[in-house]
Amino acid sequence: MSIELQPDKPVFPISVTADLVGLNCATLRTYEKEGLLTLARRGTAKRPYSLRDVERLQFLFYLTRVQRIGIPGCRYILDLLDRICEEDRKALLAEAAKAVRELPDSAPEEDVVPPPATEEPSPKAAAGRKRTTKPKA
Repeated sequence: MSIELQPDKPVFPISVTADLVGLNCATLRTYEKEGLLTLARRGTAKRPYSLRDVERLQFLFYLTRVQRIGIPGCRYILDLLDRICEEDRKALLAEAAKAVRELPDSAPEEDVVPPPATEEPSPKAAAGRKRTTKPKA
């Protein structure tokens, strides 16, 4: 006997969904708050996710972590994705899933912004500065 899940039936709790997608629960809540996901709540605080939600979250992972696209850009892309035909949508999602699988295991969980580069002052500029602290005796 095999059980076939319906793509739109919400069955996964947030913790299972987060594990499936590789994101943390707080990120999933943020995506919902930002309008990137619309979940059917059961009258409680629980957020059940469907297979289609998991698929959408995997694509969001691809957009944010691989392509480094921000929330507004993701919202725009997802809106376009919702408008294209099912066959094209599946092909696009499959391509994104392949790119995520090919990521090295050392990919960062969160986006890391490097500190701005600082230039060393020229010797002329350094010589012209006033000393603000007294030299040690």
